[in-house]
Amino acid sequence: MEWTLAVLRQVCDQTFVMCKGETVKQGLVEQVFANPPRPCTRELAAAAGETTADVAGVG
Repeated sequence: MEWTLAVLRQVCDQTFVMCKGETVKQGLVEQVFANPPRPCTRELAAAAGETTADVAGVG
């Protein structure tokens, strides 16, 4: 899973984050992961071994 969000950032403009079968966040990849307000979005980035800044292409 370490590469999944990096690939997502490279090939997708938009994404959805689902938690327990419901869409909880949608939008541009950079915006979704730049400052995730929900724990499930933060956990998704953490599980991939990336910081939200890495996923957003910052830094």
